Amino acid sequence: MAAVLRTLMPPASAALIRIDLFLHQQGLDTTTPAGKAMFQMLGVFAEFERSIIQERVRAGLQRAKREPFRRRRGRKRRRRGLGK
Repeated sequence: MAAVLRTLMPPASAALIRIDLFLHQQGLDTTTPAGKAMFQMLGVFAEFERSIIQERVRAGLQRAKREPFRRRRGRKRRRRGLGK
């Protein structure tokens, strides 16, 4: 939903013309102070999650540069007592 809203109208211009959001099923209404706070908190958590993902990707890329990739396959084991 955020991608659709972003493509329709940038957030700064939405604030300038006073567009509010009302989500009945989620109980979110940005016309109220509590709704505005909740909407902002959702944005904060989304930004935090994105930065954590970016940090993990960077760490994985650094590790991949340090350590060469080795395909590790386990040995095939025979079951005991089932023949030779």
